Amino acid sequence: MLFSSVALSAQAPAAPKQPAPAAAKTPAAQPEEAVSGGEEAEEKESEDPIDVEITFMKGLIRVRMPDYAQKALDKLVQKNPEAKARASSIKIDILAGVGKYAEAEKLIESMPADTIETWIMKLSLAEHYYSAGKMTEAKAGYDAFFKKYEKGPPAGMDKFYMEQAYKYAQM
Repeated sequence: MLFSSVALSAQAPAAPKQPAPAAAKTPAAQPEEAVSGGEEAEEKESEDPIDVEITFMKGLIRVRMPDYAQKALDKLVQKNPEAKARASSIKIDILAGVGKYAEAEKLIESMPADTIETWIMKLSLAEHYYSAGKMTEAKAGYDAFFKKYEKGPPAGMDKFYMEQAYKYAQM
């Protein structure tokens, strides 16, 4: 009897469902889809892959995974040598993020003075000093930068200059 109740309770497999016919697209709906698809494509095109990688590395550092951030940095620079200057702050973030401020300062001192890469590193360190509550060191880094470029940024540094001015104002 147990066998028969199990057999009766089992259901037969359902027949495969036929796909629903595609809804006819009205001319009014087509431009709307084209516009929204165009916006998505435009957003994807405007998102710089190097910026995405840098954001990812900063996230790794934030969750205390500096070793993985270093590996990602090495791969990024190997694949895109032009990204070296933009990603230079990551090395400082890795060191300062684990409290190795002296090593970060030595690394900065070993760099050529007054290059964009060096300033990125110096201000990244200043930002870490600010986060650690070391206001004197943080302020000194930003003051040196804005004193150097009192009359505004040189060509190619506009975006960077504005970002730093915004951060400094928040301090």
